[in-house]
Amino acid sequence: MIHFRLINTMIIGFLCMFSAASAQAIVVSQQIAAGIEHTVALKTDGTVVAWGSNDFGQSTVPVGLTGITAIAAGRWHTVALKSDGTVVTWGDNTVFDQTTVPAGLTGVVSIAAGNYYTVALKSNGTVVAWGGQLVNNVLVPVTVPVDLTGVTAIAATNKRAVALKSDGTVVAWGSNNIGSVPAGLTGVTAIAAGADFILALKSDGTMVAWGTMSSVPVSFTGITAISAGGSHAVALKSNGTVVAWGGNGFSGQNIVPPGLTFVIAVAAGSSHSVALKSDGTVVAWGLNGSGQTTVPAGLNLGGLPIPQIGLSLNSISHSPYSYMILSRIMMNSSPATNADIYIALQLPDSTLLVLQPDGSFSTAITPKQANVSVPTANDTPFTYQFSFAGTEPAGTYTWFAALMQPGTLNVIGTMASQPFTFTP
Repeated sequence: MIHFRLINTMIIGFLCMFSAASAQAIVVSQQIAAGIEHTVALKTDGTVVAWGSNDFGQSTVPVGLTGITAIAAGRWHTVALKSDGTVVTWGDNTVFDQTTVPAGLTGVVSIAAGNYYTVALKSNGTVVAWGGQLVNNVLVPVTVPVDLTGVTAIAATNKRAVALKSDGTVVAWGSNNIGSVPAGLTGVTAIAAGADFILALKSDGTMVAWGTMSSVPVSFTGITAISAGGSHAVALKSNGTVVAWGGNGFSGQNIVPPGLTFVIAVAAGSSHSVALKSDGTVVAWGLNGSGQTTVPAGLNLGGLPIPQIGLSLNSISHSPYSYMILSRIMMNSSPATNADIYIALQLPDSTLLVLQPDGSFSTAITPKQANVSVPTANDTPFTYQFSFAGTEPAGTYTWFAALMQPGTLNVIGTMASQPFTFTP
């Protein structure tokens, strides 16, 4: 039920090589979160909107609440992080004071919400938690391991809290009924926590799961963000599409609406799913018993600049060291505009090679196509080839596609990435 949002660090690195302005262009302040029967959305102006169940006031946003940079949704309570590093909570507080923020708490950079407790990550890599956590089916005050440091992300289940460390390892604490962190798990870039299971996203775009839902479809690759619900999970792919799996009941929470593209964030509730599109609109599906999937009419969180772009990998062939990337770039702009198209390949050592107009690769920052008209709808096939000499290291190579303002290095839309693995 807890949403975790990931900004792909490889994408940020790619854009930073172009310009500081480019990196800033993809920082998305809006966010979505889903509780057991309510949904929360953060707008780019720092205000919050919530809908669905309101039995405990979890959907009643405090009047005058502004300056919010992140949100989280628990079972019956909601949490918001302010730009000054303080935390605001509302909703149910009858069980274990999960909405009673510790006095003097500041310097918070991330938040998560479990069933009856709240977790905050501080800028120094330490974690603070309050409320009650089920341990051996007994509700006890939530605690944090005393030696836990170097944390970069947090998540919370109904019984177990999870932390991602800067070295790519995962730590979990609380009730162990869903199992321990898999031995040897490393290279993790994001975590998500469901009712009784945990997901970890690895740097190669694959996922690992444990608990009541311990498997992930092997066909799911190129994942950039994950979210875990009651008994289902939702993942965002690098081409802006969404996949879902796990429990479905009679609600359809893991049946992604056909044609859903240009998604930049996902969230999974107990029995519903939510997606945020790059134009600022929100799509929700699944159980709607409390109106949690009835998105307020006209709601727009403040979209990214258009046009939008998606990169879809169709196939890779090699014989033995020539990799053919058969892709489709999906572009959309309303109204139509012009843009420079950049295509780049990142090597395992982070070296970035840019595809030149003549089809060669170079470190020169040159558009593959300049001043291209981006219509209201366009799905263009492209073929890219990178020939290996056979001495290159095995590892993950990543394609990037970006649209820039003509003659500049300013990103004007979303961008896409697609990893693939080379083995000599």
